[in-house]
Amino acid sequence: MSANRTSRRTTAELFTRGLLWTVFWLSASSAVLGLLLGGIRTVFELAEGTTTTELVVSGALPAAADRGDATLESGAYETAIVEVSDLSAGTDALVALARAATVLTGTAVAVSIAVLCWSLLRQRTFGPGLSRTVTVGGAVVLITGILGIGLGTLGSWMVADELNGGGSDGFWPIRAAVDGSPIWIGVVMMLIGLAFEYGERLQRDTAGLV
Repeated sequence: MSANRTSRRTTAELFTRGLLWTVFWLSASSAVLGLLLGGIRTVFELAEGTTTTELVVSGALPAAADRGDATLESGAYETAIVEVSDLSAGTDALVALARAATVLTGTAVAVSIAVLCWSLLRQRTFGPGLSRTVTVGGAVVLITGILGIGLGTLGSWMVADELNGGGSDGFWPIRAAVDGSPIWIGVVMMLIGLAFEYGERLQRDTAGLV
C-alpha cells in the first residue's frame, strides 16, 4: 500500500513538474516572440508607409454566407481589419503607441506567469521577490491596458475620420471596439501579488515555530 502511494505521488509530481516546465517555456517564449514580432511588424509598416488596425463597421453579410444546408437568418459585420496608407503622422503615431501598449500588456502577463512557474519549480512559492514581481506585473498590465484602450480608441476614431474625409456621414462610424479584459487581468494579478506578499510575511513570522 505504501509503495503504491509513493508511486502515485511520484507520478503526480512528475506530471506537475512537466506541466510547470511546459507553461514556463511557453510563457517565456511568448514574451520574447511578442516583443520581437511586435517590433518587426512596426518596422515593416513604417518602411511600407501603411498602418493596420481594427475598425468598427456595420455591414450586412453577403448572400454567399449561407450556401450550405443551414439557413442564415440574420447577421452583420461588427469589425474589420484594415490596412491604410497616407495617414497623418499623428494618427500613425497613436496607432503605433496603442499597439506597443498591447504588446507590453501581453509581455507583462507572460513574464509574471513564467516567474510564478519558476518559483514553483524551485519550491519557493513564497520566496522573496515573487510577490513584487506579480504585483508590478499586474500594475504594468493595468496601466498599459488603460493606455492601449485609450490610445487604440482615439486612433481608431482618427483613422475612421480620415477615411471618411472628415465628414460625419462616411462609411466608417466613429466608434471603437473596446476590450476591457486587460484591466481586469491587471487587477486580479495585483490581488494575487498581495496574497503572495501576505504568504511571505506569514512564512517569515512562523519560521522556527514548527
